[in-house]
Amino acid sequence: MTDWRQRAFVRSLLNLIGGLVLGIGLVVSGITDTRRVQGFLDVFGNWDPTLSFVAVGAWLAMLVGWRVALRRHPGRQWLERFAGEKTSCGPALLIGTCLLGVSVGLVGFGAAASLAVLGLGDWRAAVFVVAMLVGVRVAQALAGAPDFIRQRKAKSWNSNR
Repeated sequence: MTDWRQRAFVRSLLNLIGGLVLGIGLVVSGITDTRRVQGFLDVFGNWDPTLSFVAVGAWLAMLVGWRVALRRHPGRQWLERFAGEKTSCGPALLIGTCLLGVSVGLVGFGAAASLAVLGLGDWRAAVFVVAMLVGVRVAQALAGAPDFIRQRKAKSWNSNR
């Protein structure tokens, strides 16, 4: 196997393992339970604070992960590669965050959890995922954004050669 194919295989294997760990974590933590998510969002009603522990655990894990990554790869160039170049909070970010919050409140799960629930065979997740993908394409078309998937594939294909 050539060097770039080995790296691609290892990257794919790590992505698979990461996805499995994420999916298991979503199910175990209760984020795939729509009643629990909606109960967590119902702050002024019958509030269920249990997902707060999930959020704090995720935040701590990311804090440790970013610290380790920044020690291994110091410099802004690496950070921009993974975090993006934008560091300000503009209208698009605020509107997108609000829309995400509304969708999670209405349906009871977000993007990652919907994929985990889809794996469990829930038809509502299938409807949500299809609608989410259509929404992404519509938003890209309205914003005049380039096709992220095609750009990403072309970039990874060219960097592997």
